[in-house]
Amino acid sequence: MRRRHAAVPHPRVRFSPLPRRTAQGAAVSLAQLRSPSPLVHAGAGLLLLIVATVLSVYKPRGITGFGLRRAAAAS
Repeated sequence: MRRRHAAVPHPRVRFSPLPRRTAQGAAVSLAQLRSPSPLVHAGAGLLLLIVATVLSVYKPRGITGFGLRRAAAAS
């Protein structure tokens, strides 16, 4: 049995209905385009990524509680 590559569509697949459905469903009002919601969501997402990056890189100074327990157990 021969396997087909997943990225190559079947030769009989027709993509013509997709643009019509998209064009019919893309009726967006001017008020929706002026909405600040996408900008707010993008800003919140960027802030979340920055916070996650800082927390993953930050190392507290000195020895942590885990280090104290580990040092006490070793001695």
